[in-house]
Amino acid sequence: MNQPEITNTKNILLTPRDLNALLEVSRHKMLTSMQLAKLCYPDISYETSRKRLRRLHQANILGSTNLNDVKTRGRPDLIYFLTPTGKKHIEPYIKKSLINFGLKNIYQRDIFIKIADIRLALIEANKVGIIQNVQFYDYKEYINKNPDYICDTKITCDAIVTFTQKSNKSYIIALKCDTGNLRLNKHFKPLFEYFSINNLNAWFICPSWDRINQLINDCFPKLSSGNQGYSNILFTTINEFTDKQIKQSILKKFTGELTNFKYSYLV
Repeated sequence: MNQPEITNTKNILLTPRDLNALLEVSRHKMLTSMQLAKLCYPDISYETSRKRLRRLHQANILGSTNLNDVKTRGRPDLIYFLTPTGKKHIEPYIKKSLINFGLKNIYQRDIFIKIADIRLALIEANKVGIIQNVQFYDYKEYINKNPDYICDTKITCDAIVTFTQKSNKSYIIALKCDTGNLRLNKHFKPLFEYFSINNLNAWFICPSWDRINQLINDCFPKLSSGNQGYSNILFTTINEFTDKQIKQSILKKFTGELTNFKYSYLV
């Protein structure tokens, strides 16, 4: 990816930080104003970053909509997405086929916001030294760089994160977000078996621990007996990342064993 430069557009001068914000919105497909402030404008106040995002919206570079259940200081937090105009501004820095733009449906919005929250939690874990070298990728972006990672076009996930621990062991994690309407045999079973057979690490982010227990109880007995352990597949809830310090976040294995980041991340 080329380094963004200052760009003139109608009634607004885009700085490298603005262009980075556009690239991040494309990568995540949608981001709230608070998420954008933390990712792209961390050295200025939240109110100042909101004003800057409003200017990008007024210039038709970013589109916005409300997410009713996200509140920020008593006001609805806006969700921003890339417009066709914004898309043109980042085309010099990224393949056109990898750019995500336009308004997504409500079901997708929920997934995109949750995935961004997980990224922010991992960034905090990186800052305090629990993990190191955290990198986040849109799924298409990672597959474009690493085409042999997942060869089956029927297998997809929502994002890829990579990091290392103090042991210098590196991890590549596929993230799959479940809002409760994915089906056991149609969606989960093929993913579980593919990740296990190919020894790929995966986190399934579910709406509740009841949902996780249901998946484990219903699916584990039906998996191929040739795949032992499935220890590379972990389950957790979004609240484990957003409501706790990262070292206290709990992840659960198919066996029922729990793990976390406090001492070591074990898969």
